[in-house]
Amino acid sequence: MDQFGDREAGPPSGNTDIQIKAQSVEDERPDSHAPEPSYLFINSGQSMFDPITFKKGEIPDYQKVHERSEITIGQSSQHHETQLDFIFVLLEENIITFVKNELKRIQRALSPDYPECSESPGENEDEEQRRSREAFMKITQDFLRKMKQEELADCLQSGYRQGLLDLKTLPFALPSEYSFGTFLEDLHPVKGGLWWRGEIKTWSEEVGIESLLRNKLQLNVSNMAERKTTLKAAGEPDFLQFNDLACEAVGGRVIFATDEWFAQAANLLKREPPQFIASAFTEFGKWMDGWETRRKRIPGQDWCIIQLGVPGLIYGFDVDTSFFTGNHSPFASIQAGCLNETPNLALDGDRTGMAASESQLAAVAKLGSEAWPELVGVSQLKPGYSDCCHNYFTVNFNSRVTHLRLNMYPDGGIARLRVYGVGQRDWSSVPLDQDVDLVALTNGGVGLGYSDAHFGHPRNMIGLGRAVNMADGWETARRLDRPKHLEVDQRGILQVPGWEWAVFRLGHPGVISRIEVDTNHFKGNFPDSCRIEACCLTSEEEAQCIRSKWNSGKWQVLLPPQKLRPHHIHLYQAELNPSPPVTHVRLIISPDGGVSRLRLWGRPTPTTAAPAIQKRTVSKL
Repeated sequence: MDQFGDREAGPPSGNTDIQIKAQSVEDERPDSHAPEPSYLFINSGQSMFDPITFKKGEIPDYQKVHERSEITIGQSSQHHETQLDFIFVLLEENIITFVKNELKRIQRALSPDYPECSESPGENEDEEQRRSREAFMKITQDFLRKMKQEELADCLQSGYRQGLLDLKTLPFALPSEYSFGTFLEDLHPVKGGLWWRGEIKTWSEEVGIESLLRNKLQLNVSNMAERKTTLKAAGEPDFLQFNDLACEAVGGRVIFATDEWFAQAANLLKREPPQFIASAFTEFGKWMDGWETRRKRIPGQDWCIIQLGVPGLIYGFDVDTSFFTGNHSPFASIQAGCLNETPNLALDGDRTGMAASESQLAAVAKLGSEAWPELVGVSQLKPGYSDCCHNYFTVNFNSRVTHLRLNMYPDGGIARLRVYGVGQRDWSSVPLDQDVDLVALTNGGVGLGYSDAHFGHPRNMIGLGRAVNMADGWETARRLDRPKHLEVDQRGILQVPGWEWAVFRLGHPGVISRIEVDTNHFKGNFPDSCRIEACCLTSEEEAQCIRSKWNSGKWQVLLPPQKLRPHHIHLYQAELNPSPPVTHVRLIISPDGGVSRLRLWGRPTPTTAAPAIQKRTVSKL
């Protein structure tokens, strides 16, 4: 069988046909009817890695015996046996060649020194050839397991090399130069399919890669809704309970940026989560929902100045790189300043494709922002895949902040910057006879706890203006303990066993004289009724209440139960019980539903004790 041998040891590929003489096992018999020597034509231009397969009922064309030496079958049993011997000699040689080549292929792929994507299945490989290769792969795995080589069998089964897995089984096309190793690095699970190169690629049960990815990458991808609980997700920091002081919805804005070639820096402060549109391009390149600078080809690094909408104490940041997977900024740092006067800087209009002018650079240099204290040192950012896009940084900084400097090293993209903290107002400028919204986030109000936030966080209720939609309010899930048949009391209020609650700390202790409960946009999901309780707590008492999940406290009824209406502003003044100055309130809705805004109007009062709002210390939420 040396005349066939291993194809890899044969002559170089070319267009020349090689004639191989096949000797009959009975060619020494002096029988005049013995078949003439036959010749097999093999095209040496065929890939040495293509498997040899046989179609039913015939030998493949490139292995047929030459027409000039056609074998006559049936003349005698001896002649028939001779022909079978000849065919099985060729069959044995072809099978051995196929096995040798496949085993060498597998050995190379399992070798740690073997480079990825140095070979791939033939472009012209048909379905039957692919099945032959897969069948041999399974046979090899079985033999390896019988030989107690489980690790090799598992590695082979995983198909982590392109040579062992046909990428044509994917439900979408890959670039011809794309390796399977690189594909796996770029691949991330999302609901409904696979996230690859900024797009969700769906799969079907027929696609072989699905089971591979589920088993080896331990994916748990489903179209079913993810379960939500009142507990924090693993790894989420406590400061996420606080308000976003830089969001454009509260007046935050970017007043300077070194470069905004692909996407303008103003996107950093959008209220909405980032989105990705695969087909969206501008004249400057791919449209991205964030801040993205050009690839830097000059000294330095990119940075921007952000003016907070609500100056205050900062507890933490979320540097969100969503969808910036091959173009995110690898490192970032954040500096802070407290300016007495608002800088005369602004970025107006669409800034895409632009960079800072000489005059803008000169104006921003007067701020001396490069010397501002660091709240976050130079830190690595993770790319914008769903499982790692939120880069959280806890801050321990005891000074009021009005402006931030966000530095990228050296360039790239960031989708959103969330600045979590508590607003600080200069209460010395507030007249003693002026009513103010004591719980508004602009006045330092902050949420400290809640029973449920299935559809919207309670902190939305203390935002600016009226809610833009239901998502801009607090909405709970439907309670499962509601009675099968509902009944009301003489006031028309439902008699149900359960309720939902949210606790807020006021921006300043005060006497509340008027309350506004707005159910704007909540038309088929408004609460049946609400009531409000209040108390005055020190920092130590607040910490104790947080540890007990607000089951303790000196709560007094400020507003007795009130019937609510859909999509309506409810104003209460005469209904309020007399109350001393308070620091905390608890809104209770029954049985469940949504509230868009809560306003607590009153006058701030001087404090002789040490109320919780005068200290920066943060308790676990």
